Amino acid sequence: MDVILTNADKIEQMIQEIETVIDAIPEASEDKALGIANYDKELAVTILKMKSGIITEMIDFQGETVTIPSSLAANLLEKIAKGYIWQRSYNKEAGEAGYKGLISILDARKAQLNGLQSINKVLQ
Repeated sequence: MDVILTNADKIEQMIQEIETVIDAIPEASEDKALGIANYDKELAVTILKMKSGIITEMIDFQGETVTIPSSLAANLLEKIAKGYIWQRSYNKEAGEAGYKGLISILDARKAQLNGLQSINKVLQ
C-alpha cells in the first residue's frame, strides 16, 4: 500500500511540474515572437539606413571601426546589416531556444507521467 501512495505522490508532483512548465509557455512564446519581430524590424531599418548613408561604419569584434562601402551589392547589404545587428539575432535565437526547450521539457514530463500512471495501474 505504501508503494501505491508513494507512486501517487510522484504522479501528483509530476502533474505540478507539468503545470509549471505550461504556465511558462505563454511568456516564452511571447519572448520568441518579440525576438523575431524586433530582429526583422531592426534588419529592415538597418538596411535602409545603410542604403541612405546614415550608417557608414561598424565596429568589429576587436573594437576596430570598419567603413561600409557606399556602393554595396544588394545581396551583400543584407549580410552586412545582419552582422551589424548581431545582438538582435542572438536575442531572437535565445527566445526560440527557450521556447523549444520548454516544449521539450513538457514532452519529457508527459512521458514520465505516463510511465508513473502505468506503474500505478500495475500496483493497483
